[in-house]
Amino acid sequence: GSSPLVFRETSALSGPKLRLTGRVIVRFHSQPSAELQARLISYYGLRFERDMGLGAVIWLYSAPNVADSLMLANRLVESGEVAAAFPDWEDVR
Repeated sequence: GSSPLVFRETSALSGPKLRLTGRVIVRFHSQPSAELQARLISYYGLRFERDMGLGAVIWLYSAPNVADSLMLANRLVESGEVAAAFPDWEDVR
């Protein structure tokens, strides 16, 4: 596997460290069409993992690789096709 990407939450060296998981959390404006679902897979290279079941249309996807998750989340938001998208992070303790 590839080396994990680790970031600090603050500029202080003692700040919490966060690692990208390679997953992207996507919130849709409404129930996504079959066409939009297919585009997320074919154009963006995302793989559907699961519906987050949070009372909104929020789904979890896997990016082709960990490094792409941040860039893909930004591209999805810029496209306007989704209400929000952000990479999934985990604490590194």
